[in-house]
Amino acid sequence: MMGIGFEDIKVNGLKADDMSKIFNGVNKFYADYPQMKGFVKVFTTVNRKKDLMVAATTNSLKHYDDDDWSKWAMMPELKVNRAQLADFQALNEQQIATGFWVKTKDYTGTINHEMGHMINLKRTFDAHGINAGPIPHDRHDQYLPAMHDFGTSKVDDEVMREAFKSANIEYSKDNIAKYISRYGATDPAEAFAEAISNEDPDNVITKYVKQITKRELEKNDRTAP
Repeated sequence: MMGIGFEDIKVNGLKADDMSKIFNGVNKFYADYPQMKGFVKVFTTVNRKKDLMVAATTNSLKHYDDDDWSKWAMMPELKVNRAQLADFQALNEQQIATGFWVKTKDYTGTINHEMGHMINLKRTFDAHGINAGPIPHDRHDQYLPAMHDFGTSKVDDEVMREAFKSANIEYSKDNIAKYISRYGATDPAEAFAEAISNEDPDNVITKYVKQITKRELEKNDRTAP
């Protein structure tokens, strides 16, 4: 798993075939969005049978001392709930059938959804000129407006508005539910992540969201020569 950019790995009880699917899914995501490789620092698993968390979720802020900001760090994390993996396929098919989730073949789609949130965390960091990792002592004040922008779905909303405009479709909750998913209609961040994970090749909004995202990641790639 080191080969796909994680710095900290805490895997417990994950089956080999599940690990292989996750490995392949993350590698495919990085092939589509190479600027993201290395941004997500931590990969962990949990075992929460009654948790609403289905297959994956993401966290970002790690603090090691509440009174000392020099010991805080922004460590984007991919977390997989292995307790939900065995029954995920039936749930996925049910949610797709009702229009609540976008079309995905298995739980790697949910991981792509979560990595979609990480795309816009990175783009927000890029816009503010900051990086994931330990927070420099003299730059604490730059992280707060960045996290405000991320928390209010600023980047997600901008991409979704442009995608709908490009498709000549009104940007509204009803149309997000129609062209993306009902879950996507709950919030611009979820709409964006749903579009990123959508595997329907004929979905026009998804097409524009992915095109815009690749354009913006390439434009703001601070690792490019």
